[in-house]
This record gives sequence, structure tokens and C-alpha cells, in this order.
Amino acid sequence: MERLFDAIQDIDILAPPEEYIRGLLKALCDNLGYSFGSVIVVDCDGNGRMVAAYNLPEYYSDRVNETAPVLSSPSGEAIRTGNIIVAQDVFSEPRLAPWHDLLRECGVKMLTWVPLMRKRVSYGVYALYDIRNRDVSEDEKRILEQIGTMISLAIISNQYLDRQRHAEQLLRDSYEEMLIPVIQAWDSILAIPVIGAVDSRRLDRLMDTMLVRIRDTRSKIVIIDITGAHSLDSNAASHLIKIVQAAKLLGATCVITGIKPEIAQTAVRLGMDVELGCLTTRKTLQDGLRYGLQKIGYSIGIRDTT
Repeated sequence: MERLFDAIQDIDILAPPEEYIRGLLKALCDNLGYSFGSVIVVDCDGNGRMVAAYNLPEYYSDRVNETAPVLSSPSGEAIRTGNIIVAQDVFSEPRLAPWHDLLRECGVKMLTWVPLMRKRVSYGVYALYDIRNRDVSEDEKRILEQIGTMISLAIISNQYLDRQRHAEQLLRDSYEEMLIPVIQAWDSILAIPVIGAVDSRRLDRLMDTMLVRIRDTRSKIVIIDITGAHSLDSNAASHLIKIVQAAKLLGATCVITGIKPEIAQTAVRLGMDVELGCLTTRKTLQDGLRYGLQKIGYSIGIRDTT
């Protein structure tokens, strides 16, 4: 057992949860004589789902699920009762009959299921497969329970990280929507001020938002103002071309305004001036709005204030 504890201490606790769990399964297999290990959790529909495995044959998971519901095996009993279940001889266990051919093919003779607990309730198991027929001592069961706690903590931390990543993505999406607002500047005219870094991802989002608003408002003119943009590389220029083409397919004309001198210089240096030359551009947002109003039939003149 001392070798097992040493192996566990060598596992990086800061590793990704799935990698950490595989490390625990490997330590158990290497030091307690098991051949394979797998971790199964129960989803909201009551179905078993494998979340990690060590040394398990690649075909095993698919064939297990194709044969019969996993929880109809003794793993279901382990989850229901919260107790460790041991099948010393898998071929004498009637609940494993659907998988006898698969177990024989993998050379498995003995199986152990250890429940995974959260707030005293089982939500999954981890299974250990042995090519020998043997019993599991009480000391070994206590160790397996302790390892089960460590696996549960890793799974829960992974779920927490998933929720955190999802929340962070929602914040990023909201932030990007704030940075790319689509404004109804006039009847049939949309204005989109682009501020900050201009990259492919942001321009993809701009296109998606713009196309929806063109459809919903039946706008004919879209003014994309890049006065507040930091830079414009060749990828961004190509995306602008695609945005203009996509708007055209919906019957709208795009006008690019606010191209700064440094962006123009970069365009010429990178050979992008040919691409940008096919765009309708105006110096300022005001010029773009004047162009748009004229295109939809308004006559723009200078009012005499004298």
C-alpha cells in the first residue's frame, strides 16, 4: 500500500481533472494489480456516462453501451446502495451475462465497483477490472473508498470549471455585443461603430448580428464605422469584404467609414488596397450617413443660417 500512496503523491493535483482521475486509476492498477479502470457518472436521465478511463480497450465503452443499459449491471446496485460491489467471478454473475463475450475477449475475470458520493448520495461509480479471480479485503475497500472521494472531488471541480467557463463565455459574448452595437440610425439605415481590436472572431459576430438586424428592420444601408478600431490586418480586410457581400445578398449596401491614415498605410503596405478598393467608403460617420440618406431618396443640402 505504501507504493500506492507514493504513486498518488506523484500525481499533479493541478492537472486537468480528467488527467488527474486517469492518474489515480493508473496508480490503482499498477499497485493493486488491476488491468483497467473507468469512471461512470449518471446523467439527468438516469443513463450512465463514462467520463474517464485508464488502459481500457478503445472499443470497450461503445460495446458496453450497445449491449445493455450499464446500470442494469452491478454498477447500478453500487450506485443505489452506496456500497462497494465485488464480482469475484464475472461469469458467475447473472447481471453481467449480456457482457460475458466482451469480458471474455478482454480477459476480465473479476470486477469491482466503487460508488462516488456527493452529500452522502451516490451519483456514479468507478470500476476496476482484474484478469484474476480474487476477493477484495476490507483494508483494500477502505483505500478504494478514499480514492473514490478523491475522484469525486476531481469530477465536482471539473463541473465547477465547466460552469465557470460557461459564465465567462457569456460575459465575453455580452462584452462583445456591447463593443459592436447595431444602431438604427435612420429609417432603413443601420450604423455599427466598431471599437478596439478588429479580429476575425469579432467580425464574424458582427456579421451574424448585422444580418439578423438587416432582416428584422429591412434596412437598405449599413454604415460600419471603424474610427475607434485599433488596427486592420489582412484577415480583417477579407472579413470586411465577406460582410459587405453578405449584406448585399440581403439587399443592403455597406459603407465603411473612419478609415484612419495608419490603417490606410497598412493596407497599402500589405497589398490590401486592391481588396478595400471595392468597398464603398466615406471619411467620417457623418459622411456615411449623408451618403445613406441620399441613397434612400433624401435630398441633403446646406442650410443657410444667415
